[in-house]
Amino acid sequence: MGVTIGVFGGTFAPPHLGHLAAAQEALEALRLKRVLFVPSKRNPLKLDNQFLPIEHRLAMTSLAIAGDPRFELSYAE
Repeated sequence: MGVTIGVFGGTFAPPHLGHLAAAQEALEALRLKRVLFVPSKRNPLKLDNQFLPIEHRLAMTSLAIAGDPRFELSYAE
């Protein structure tokens, strides 16, 4: 069987302890090997889209997940 990866998408504006706790819970509950964090460029459900630029949110998410080697940042969006 291959590696089981969870995909966690969101605006992460900003990433916070709740995001990390949810990812940790998914790792344990679903027996995942990794969680891939995918910051979205924009949120289609929020018309104003007044978020920090994606580059800043990528950097903040990278810093937030740096403490756990099972968390990985994706630049897919």
